[in-house]
Amino acid sequence: MPTYQITVKENLLSNEQKDKIADYITKTHCEITGAPNYYVQIIFHENNKRRYVAGKLSDSQIWIYGDIRSGRPVEKRCLLINKFVKGVSEIANIPTTDVWVFLNNLEGSDISEWGVILPESGKENEWFNSLSKELQGKLTALAK
Repeated sequence: MPTYQITVKENLLSNEQKDKIADYITKTHCEITGAPNYYVQIIFHENNKRRYVAGKLSDSQIWIYGDIRSGRPVEKRCLLINKFVKGVSEIANIPTTDVWVFLNNLEGSDISEWGVILPESGKENEWFNSLSKELQGKLTALAK
């Protein structure tokens, strides 16, 4: 869980920039929330569809839609948003006004990953310890 879907105009970002953004968002999310990195997923959607804001063509924006587990304080959510805006604008070499972030809060019980219902925020260790040894090994390898 969290799943960050990033929508951009086709060819706005190089593969290197996408890699850096994915790494930055993953590290930032984990640093602020304390969640393990194997929870974080980043999906880029590139297309050549025309985008409009206020009825005017607006192709320079990067939209970041993040489904995250609920239970985090407003201050942490705002910190995530502000860091994403600043970091992504620097990596993409675009103004901060062109990075838009939307966070959607979901209960852990609304999500299944790795074949298991996710825990509430802050209960990751208990959840991890309840997993099969095989799955724990797989997640530990991802966390490195």
